Amino acid sequence: MATSSKPGVLIVDDQPTHRRLAARALSTLDVNILEAKSGEEAVAIAQQEHELCVALLDVHMPGMNGYDLASELQQRTNTAALPVIFISATESEAAHRQKAYKTSAVDFLSRPVSPHILLSKVRVFLELFLQRRQLQ
Repeated sequence: MATSSKPGVLIVDDQPTHRRLAARALSTLDVNILEAKSGEEAVAIAQQEHELCVALLDVHMPGMNGYDLASELQQRTNTAALPVIFISATESEAAHRQKAYKTSAVDFLSRPVSPHILLSKVRVFLELFLQRRQLQ
């Protein structure tokens, strides 16, 4: 993929409202927003030639959950180093945070997520991605 293309942000959540809210929060960034409603759909998107700078994964999804998806992405050459931010509204937050970080997540956000916080977190990984791209 040409280095002049926009980096992608992958938003994976089975709830359309959650995907829409995340996409709206990131709308000021110069990125391609790629949405998937399942882990399987996210893997298909990741297999394409997208240059992803970060993935936002819902923890609880039918079929492939967020942890399984993160593990799958880590096993693929083009997404092995992809930063993953988990998002969840789980009651057992401490256990899920621990599991997320063991799955090599870079962050864990609890719902409801402040749009400003989400934007700030993603902006950090976008900047790192762009700096790495310049060095290459």
